[in-house]
Amino acid sequence: MPNRKGFTLLEMLIVIAIGAILSGIVVVAFSQVQGAYATRGAQTNLMSMTSQARSFAVERGEQIRLVLSVEDNRAQILRVDDAGNDEILNSIEFGQEFAVSMRVLGPTTITYGPRGSRVVNTDRVEVTFTRGQRNRSVEIIGLGQARGGD
Repeated sequence: MPNRKGFTLLEMLIVIAIGAILSGIVVVAFSQVQGAYATRGAQTNLMSMTSQARSFAVERGEQIRLVLSVEDNRAQILRVDDAGNDEILNSIEFGQEFAVSMRVLGPTTITYGPRGSRVVNTDRVEVTFTRGQRNRSVEIIGLGQARGGD
């Protein structure tokens, strides 16, 4: 057998095929992790802004609104504003910030009174964030508290 100093074409193709398969697995796993982090970040931000709206209402002693602007049954922007003069105190666009879609079940405006509770506390609001196969939800209940779920 002659002394050879290289790889055969077959050996090279096998290595390239194995590398392509492993790269495909990594890309799929990475996109799933990205979806999980995006939905978790959106969920955390909604819960934080709910708490912030309640805090502003207590601090200022006036009504503060948490508004989900909805287009085609998809909420795009969440904002906290002063109910008396429409001053925007904070806002976030979930589609742009986290690349998630957001679905709202229930009223799209929640008003908090000076005591930090919802002015009308009968309707439950459920917000679901979706990216790829990943979903996370937030429920805003009775008095205005937000709790997250998977």
